Amino acid sequence: AAFAEAVGMKGIRVEQPGDLQQAIEEAFAHDGPVIVDVVVNPDSLLMPPEITFDMMRNFSEYIWKAFVSGEKKTLKEMLEVNLPRQL
Repeated sequence: AAFAEAVGMKGIRVEQPGDLQQAIEEAFAHDGPVIVDVVVNPDSLLMPPEITFDMMRNFSEYIWKAFVSGEKKTLKEMLEVNLPRQL
C-alpha cells in the first residue's frame, strides 16, 4: 500500500479480517488504480477445491520430514493456526 501511495496510486492496507470487505468496497469505488495490501498469516494453509492423492502424499512427506528433523515447533505453530479453522 505504501508503494502505491509513493507512486501516486491509492493504497489500502488491511490488517484485520473484519476490515477486508470495507477495503474491497473502497477499492472498487475509487476512480483509478488501487493496490489492496492484505496482511496474512504465512503459516495459514490454502485449501484447494479438490485434493488429489499426490497432494496428500506430498503433504504427509513434508510433515514427516519436519517431525524427524526436529522442526516440532514449526509443526505446532502450523497446527495452531490451521486446526481451529477446520473445527
